[in-house]
Amino acid sequence: MDKSRVGALIGVVVWVQLACAATRIPESGAYQTPGLPSVPVLEQSQVRSQAAEDGWRLLLNEHGLEFIAPNLDPVLATPLSLPSGIAGRIRLSTRTGEIKGGEMREMMRDFIYNHLALLGGASGDRRLTLQDLTLVRFSEEGNLFRSVYRQMSFPYPVVEGYGEIHLTAGRDSGLLQLYSRMLPVMDYNVRAVVDAKTIISSLINREFEYAGIDGRPLRYRVTRSDEISVGGLVIKPVEDGGRLMLHLAYPVEVGESLKWTVFVDAVTGREIAVRQNFNT
Repeated sequence: MDKSRVGALIGVVVWVQLACAATRIPESGAYQTPGLPSVPVLEQSQVRSQAAEDGWRLLLNEHGLEFIAPNLDPVLATPLSLPSGIAGRIRLSTRTGEIKGGEMREMMRDFIYNHLALLGGASGDRRLTLQDLTLVRFSEEGNLFRSVYRQMSFPYPVVEGYGEIHLTAGRDSGLLQLYSRMLPVMDYNVRAVVDAKTIISSLINREFEYAGIDGRPLRYRVTRSDEISVGGLVIKPVEDGGRLMLHLAYPVEVGESLKWTVFVDAVTGREIAVRQNFNT
């Protein structure tokens, strides 16, 4: 083979390698629609997975517990529940005696601070801190204490259980339930392109299917604009082929006595999810 052909072949190989590198999806990046702002995308990350495993082992070792595999979110690598074998065996305090509500709030806050790497602070533009969280709910229900912390490090509310930590403990300070879907802290720069007013007209004549009491499939058609209410912008995470796409969206409540929430992408105007708000 002459030198010109060899050079051409090498050039083709290099071009293919560069093209593959350009289209490869990283552990975190963005989904780009031509001509529109990009949507942040989270991929499965070895950094997050390793941090979660290390944090989980540390938690078990602190309480003298044998290793039990955690139930982790496949993309975020955050714990979605406590395995039944260790529920109640992780104590938030070594003290004895009756625990008051104010004391339990402090114990739960300390637990989160000590285990931020496990709960979702291992990657992103910077580490998650307690300043990124706010306590939105604390309740005392019989012998149980429940708390919900919400992530405040994004410019819009995060919905559908993402960006939250849920803790439940007994009066003996034993941790009974643990749930976290914290998102990596990042600069979220997506801005709305779609005018909220256009969403109303696009949903006129939209049909929704649901099951009747007897199981028969039924349909509901939207016929009037006063059946549609567009809410404020939110971040709606959507799982897509092992990725988590952080859409900026309008939650749109639709219907009269029967209601659905339609999440409309604020960049593309497409429906990205529908939630039925009633039971059948």
